Amino acid sequence: MDAKKVGTLLKKIDVSLDQWKLQVLSGKRILSDLVASIYPTDVRVLEELTIELDETKLQVLKSCLKQLESISKDVQKSNLKFKALQELQSMSTPTASNNSPADSLLEVNGVNLDLQDLLSWVNSIAAEVKEQYEMNCVVVENICHLESRDQALFHQGVWVLQPAISNETELHMSCIRHVVSSQEKT
Repeated sequence: MDAKKVGTLLKKIDVSLDQWKLQVLSGKRILSDLVASIYPTDVRVLEELTIELDETKLQVLKSCLKQLESISKDVQKSNLKFKALQELQSMSTPTASNNSPADSLLEVNGVNLDLQDLLSWVNSIAAEVKEQYEMNCVVVENICHLESRDQALFHQGVWVLQPAISNETELHMSCIRHVVSSQEKT
């Protein structure tokens, strides 16, 4: 497998994940404003003025969601490219019985990586980002139609805390960032 191609794909994933975090932060601010204006007490406010102001904020939140969808698709495409590179490598390797552990090692930006580990990282990132995107869709769909402030705060927490992205996947993201940043140091 070509280390340069792997490095390029890892950089694309890293940039996508940075964009993801920026959109999550933008959405967090908007959700905080929406919750404060729609649910100032424990029940929903139904004033016309509040609804008009919130429609603008809701449109901005939907724009953030659209960006998250695009980012999720980019990560999915990168995952497919990694799988394709793996298949190309497996086709170019003579026989499976002759493969040594060294065959699965790859040096990217001066960092030694096990190819199977890397593929596992990217696969888990892609799956969990997609799942979190779907959860964020539910948040946007429901945020203005909830019964209480507690429910709104719960939905806001789903957006902010990103529960579909596990600690292990966060670690994989950090590892990818380390590999990408190693390139910039060399």
